[in-house]
Amino acid sequence: MPQVLPPCPISLSMEEQASLEAPVFKAEVFDALQGMKSFKAPGPDGFQPIFYKQYWYMIGDDVWRFVASAFENGRIDAHVTETLLVLIPKGDHPRTFKDFRPISLCNVVYKLVSKVLVNRLRPFLMRIVRVTSAKLSLLWNGECLESFSPKRGLRQGDPLSPYLFVLCMERLGHIIQEQVSAGVWAPLKLGSDGPPLSHLFFADDVLLFSKATPSHIRMVTESLQRFCNASGLKVNLTKSRMMASKGVPRSRKNSLTQITNITFTNDLGKYLGFQMLHGRVTTRHFGEVMTKVQGRLAAWKGRLLSRVGRVALANSVLSVIPSYTMQTQWLPSGTCDQLDALSRRFIWSGEGARKLHLVKWETLTRPRKEGGLGVGIARNKIFRCWVS
Repeated sequence: MPQVLPPCPISLSMEEQASLEAPVFKAEVFDALQGMKSFKAPGPDGFQPIFYKQYWYMIGDDVWRFVASAFENGRIDAHVTETLLVLIPKGDHPRTFKDFRPISLCNVVYKLVSKVLVNRLRPFLMRIVRVTSAKLSLLWNGECLESFSPKRGLRQGDPLSPYLFVLCMERLGHIIQEQVSAGVWAPLKLGSDGPPLSHLFFADDVLLFSKATPSHIRMVTESLQRFCNASGLKVNLTKSRMMASKGVPRSRKNSLTQITNITFTNDLGKYLGFQMLHGRVTTRHFGEVMTKVQGRLAAWKGRLLSRVGRVALANSVLSVIPSYTMQTQWLPSGTCDQLDALSRRFIWSGEGARKLHLVKWETLTRPRKEGGLGVGIARNKIFRCWVS
């Protein structure tokens, strides 16, 4: 293992280690419970967090003693760790298993043990997490199938899951930084005075930047293989893509594909919900934003709402749906005009159809104290996102 990964220094003092092993107080368990959303989907026992919150005065001592016992003995009863595995579709038309995202529905008591541990670990960045096995059961059309035991890993939805990803990917970052410091990994230079960019991580989503030469690509592949051998993870080649600048000839791209078994693409799609834009930005890049706004407005029976209600709904939809994209990308003027047009049509007709506008748009967009209705303008929303 030391030959595969660089050594990880000990970063916890004796006092910090003692704080992790301290007895669990009742207040810790209660704080962990209060940090849960009340109406989250229940686990196999059928109880939601709201039950524990409302009847804490009756069951609080028993729940606290169970959590404290789990920390003292290092064991949890098998029936408590049983979990329902639910498949959530990633898109509108799922067809295969890869179109679903597995979500684990754990018992609240188990979540409390995990959440107390997470709250203690949160102040510390580097530590080793020991993974314990549990029983999973698929929830198929509302019926629990026969349970099975995973060999390793944490369940998605477990509070420890993101910590495991962060710790694991941190080691890959060490490998890459080691190669950059040695001068064998050529990172992307952001301008003449800008910082070098070799990698971007978000959980298990990875962006790597290097020169498009066979020697550099082999080095990147070897670094990933070192990490996979040590962690047990694998690179999903079907979801991986490579992209190169226009100056890279097709023959070199073919040779790089033979080395990595990863195909080249001209469009990287989305990353963290944002469109990876290449070249000139046009309204077609933000067609999905328009579709979401149209769908949200169409879901409401606009004709059954008063005009004031339509204004409130239009402001709410236009403030929430496009705002995430507006935080990092400047929407073209054409897209802003289309968003405003959708808002106008919904306010006056209750649907997407055209109808006579009884008041000028400039009047509607004025603040209420100036005689308007406070309808938001898309361009102004973008400006506020960028200057806030």
